[in-house]
Amino acid sequence: MDKGGKKSAENDEQANHKLKLSIDLLAIKDLNMAANITCNYQLKLTSGGHSFKTDTATPVAQSAETKLLSGFASFEFSASKS
Repeated sequence: MDKGGKKSAENDEQANHKLKLSIDLLAIKDLNMAANITCNYQLKLTSGGHSFKTDTATPVAQSAETKLLSGFASFEFSASKS
C-alpha cells in the first residue's frame, strides 16, 4: 500500500496470476451421418463469461475423418493466488 492507503499496481499484479486457456479441436471422425460442424465454446468465470463460435461450418462426410477449419479458441483471464 502507498501512503494514502491504496494498493499499488505492483502489489495488485503480484496478488493475481495471468492465465490463458487454449482449446483446439483438430478433426472429427466416425460420424453416423454427414453434417456441417461448427464449434462453440463457453467459459464461465466468477467475473463473467466468454464465448466463441466459428464463423463457418465445416462439412463432414459420413464415416470420414475431416480436419476442422477453425476449431481454435483462447481466453485470457486473471485469478487470485489464494
